[in-house]
Amino acid sequence: MADESIIRSLEHCLSYSFQDSSVVLRNNCDKPIDIKAIEIEYYIYIRRASLAQSSENIELGHLRRKVVERISIEQSIAPSSALSVHFGVLKNIENVFAIIEYGNKEYKIKVGQEKQN
Repeated sequence: MADESIIRSLEHCLSYSFQDSSVVLRNNCDKPIDIKAIEIEYYIYIRRASLAQSSENIELGHLRRKVVERISIEQSIAPSSALSVHFGVLKNIENVFAIIEYGNKEYKIKVGQEKQN
């Protein structure tokens, strides 16, 4: 199976949701998935006061910074089950990626968010 088709099939197998202070990864397929790590992209906002001194030439107001955190997991998620990963404050999350081991290769898979009821 070509790398692109492997990635597409794994993207359809995984989804995530938030529960309390955790990111919950769900395996929606009929085969176990080996998760090496997850990466979470989120943004923080910095409000710069008019008196703040900085060597950067940045406008006053709000500054948005992207943060990427990688959390090693080294777990297998069984078919139709989930894995909960404590993350902390869940704000401004832009993307969740799973680092998957499949056939002696690693793939970075964008995980789709589950629909909220």
